[in-house]
Amino acid sequence: MRGSLDTYCLPITSCENNNGGCDILTECSNDAEQMCGECPEGYAGSGATGCVDEDGCQTGRCIDGCYVGGCVDVVAPGTGYVCAPCPPGMTDGVVCGTCPNGLEMLPSIVLGEFTIAQQRCVEVDGCASQPCWRSDGDGRFAQTCEDVPAPGTGRICGECPQGFRAAAAEEGCIDIDECQEQPNGGCWSSSDLPGLRTSCVNVPGAAYCTACPKVAGKSFLGTGETGCLPGISCDVDNGNCDRLVACNPGSVASTGSHCGQCPAGYSGTGDTVCVDEDGCAQDPCFPGVECVDVLAPGVGRTCQSCPEGYRGDGASCELCTLLIHMDPAMSTLVNGTVKRSDVNQLAAAFNGLNEPDCILSQV
Repeated sequence: MRGSLDTYCLPITSCENNNGGCDILTECSNDAEQMCGECPEGYAGSGATGCVDEDGCQTGRCIDGCYVGGCVDVVAPGTGYVCAPCPPGMTDGVVCGTCPNGLEMLPSIVLGEFTIAQQRCVEVDGCASQPCWRSDGDGRFAQTCEDVPAPGTGRICGECPQGFRAAAAEEGCIDIDECQEQPNGGCWSSSDLPGLRTSCVNVPGAAYCTACPKVAGKSFLGTGETGCLPGISCDVDNGNCDRLVACNPGSVASTGSHCGQCPAGYSGTGDTVCVDEDGCAQDPCFPGVECVDVLAPGVGRTCQSCPEGYRGDGASCELCTLLIHMDPAMSTLVNGTVKRSDVNQLAAAFNGLNEPDCILSQV
């Protein structure tokens, strides 16, 4: 040790012994503050800890210049890196980014501070940018697009969609006005009433006809495309149908009548008048028996009682018979049967009995 009591004393290291402990690539100095020099270019670390070859590919710098896996470190004392030859099918000895005609390089992927170049050629999709015509707004109408396979480039646009035609002066399609293709766009017009018609309305890619008209309470049924026929409106006075029937708005030409059938118990037609059907009109009861009609909506009739001396339901009646027992002293007829017309004068003399279903007045 050398020095005085008021100064620092440091050990003296000799550079003659093992380069003073410094890396062999650095210079040893007896300078008390820094004995070992800096590592030379191409090396990382320090003279005191050791100098190692600096990997030129480690920091990712090569990613910007070489394809993935194509970076080769330059051994120290050289510095930096070099790019390996491109794989088959790729050119450009640095980035290998030139693809054959009709192919394109996949985009790089950014991961934090590094950019990874995928360095792979894929076919260029000529339709990716939707280069063919599309209608404004929602693009509901569009030409089809077909990519040209590599090594070709570009795309082929198909025919215009239905309702459109190719533009003459430029690429794309324009709407066809179907209403101008034929008189009134092919929509219905009355042959009897001039000016009475449906209208044609053009819309992108198509056209349509307005509804059949209604004039002075008279409606026309059908469609403007297929034709309109005179119809009936049920809005006023039930379409002149009887109040008991339904009015069916419809075409007289196709249905024959717009009024429904009269309900049960009524006769007539709905487009004239419905009247109570007389159940007694055909004299359904036995002669002399009173017939009572059942009022609609009921049907039929009611026949009153059979005349005296008859039995039945009023619709059909038959003569009652008289069962008599004649005294043998007065007649040889025993347990005989005598019709009433034959026994009118004998009934008082004989002990006669009526049949059970003949009323007393019939005796």
